[in-house]
Amino acid sequence: MELVDALRIIATNFSSTEGSVDSLSEEQWIETLDAVVDVIDQPDATTREMRKFLYYGCARFDRWFPPSPFAVKPEFTATFDRFFAALVRVDPFGVANTSVLHVHQIKNHVFTRFGKAYAQGDSFEVPGKQEIESYLDRLNRLPVPVVHGKRQEYEAAHTELSHILMGMIDGSISTTIRTSLPYALSIRPMTVKGTWRTILPFTMRIRPIFAEAVEGMSAVGNAIVQPVGSTRWQAGVTHVEIVFHCLLDGDAWTPELRALNRPEGSPTDGWPNSYTSCFGVIYDVFWRIRSESGVQDVWPPAPRDIGPIECSLSTASASNLCFRQRHMGRWMTIVNPDHSEIELELGAVEPPPHWKRCRETASSYLALGDTREALLFLNIGVESLLDERFKVLADANGDPSLLDMIYDKKSVWQEARDIVAKQAPAVADKIVWPEREVHQTRYSQLKLAHKHLSPASSLSQARKHYNVVCRNRNELVHGTREEPIPVSDALKAFRSFDWLVDNFVPSGPVS
Repeated sequence: MELVDALRIIATNFSSTEGSVDSLSEEQWIETLDAVVDVIDQPDATTREMRKFLYYGCARFDRWFPPSPFAVKPEFTATFDRFFAALVRVDPFGVANTSVLHVHQIKNHVFTRFGKAYAQGDSFEVPGKQEIESYLDRLNRLPVPVVHGKRQEYEAAHTELSHILMGMIDGSISTTIRTSLPYALSIRPMTVKGTWRTILPFTMRIRPIFAEAVEGMSAVGNAIVQPVGSTRWQAGVTHVEIVFHCLLDGDAWTPELRALNRPEGSPTDGWPNSYTSCFGVIYDVFWRIRSESGVQDVWPPAPRDIGPIECSLSTASASNLCFRQRHMGRWMTIVNPDHSEIELELGAVEPPPHWKRCRETASSYLALGDTREALLFLNIGVESLLDERFKVLADANGDPSLLDMIYDKKSVWQEARDIVAKQAPAVADKIVWPEREVHQTRYSQLKLAHKHLSPASSLSQARKHYNVVCRNRNELVHGTREEPIPVSDALKAFRSFDWLVDNFVPSGPVS
């Protein structure tokens, strides 16, 4: 963006008394700042509109001002720092407007330094008393605004951060996450203590609530109802409370754990750390307590099972600090029900092709957050798809016998004969070729199909997309990969699978 365009945007949007926090997209805020940041010290640039632009830019990228981001990426906080540094340059004595921003900047540094998200690969570091005291000293040296409303805003932010810092100094700081599961995780209340992934000490309280006996059953006394065998018909719910005995940044961005395999994609591109850490602890604890829980037939927890999450901080002197509530696991939408009856004449009812059923099953697992299962079913589906398409391609060429060439177990030796005959014809007839049969790899079959069956796709593209689908297959099947497949990798596999569906087809009309 050119400087003249940026100045015009600032003059247009920030000349009114209210400002225009919502008038610009995130990209426009950043591009406008990039264009003016080198000239804001010039007298003719330090206008009232410029100061408003910078102040509202701080507010736009201040995670502690509502509306707060769904999940805070590092670059979001970095953009706040840039706007705040520019504002201080333009208005160094604007105490009424900047003191609360100073508090929030210190708070950002504390959460970034010590509340890192495990899911991002960061290590948990026990804060040193001297370093925390330095943050507290910076906080206490900030000037207090004179304007009543600004002073109240500042004092509330200052008090909350003071409690957090004092809790870190005396060791009483804790992060509490509460949620629920749509099934009974245990047959009795349980309190579990441990250290998650060797770095985060926690206490987890499990409180099951059981369903009443259904029609045709009776429960005597305090007896409860439990399903026999794994089922999606559940017989209770579980309230879960996890207390991390440390500062955990519940809003920090982490990779999403589940996704919707739809053209419009998922509502977000990541999850807050409170959700990711909560599910991680529940999932890992589930396997450790299964024998003691009395509920052996429950499905292993999936990210889709996690209910609304409440996350807050507590210390010896205060509770319910930095309270946040998130609804991530149970995505819902509003529909208008249509009560008119539809009549369908289906004729002979047959299941869809096996590859299509596998793809839909994989899509369901992706929506649950079970990415390993999603990739396994997608790989089953791609093998079924290729077998079907080889036959379709042979039929399209008017010669079904061509299919035998794709599956010929001796064609590998024939290919070797052809190479030798071309490069060393004098010795080609003197070689005694093996008679044993060798199964073709899929890559060899794709090569033969493009040589003899003339599909619409190119060999390089077909191999490329097949390889994307199969990329994690060996690790999953051979048990060498325990961690879930990243959602981004799963979505790439779906896109490549769909490419093969659309492009590995006859190049012309079927004869």
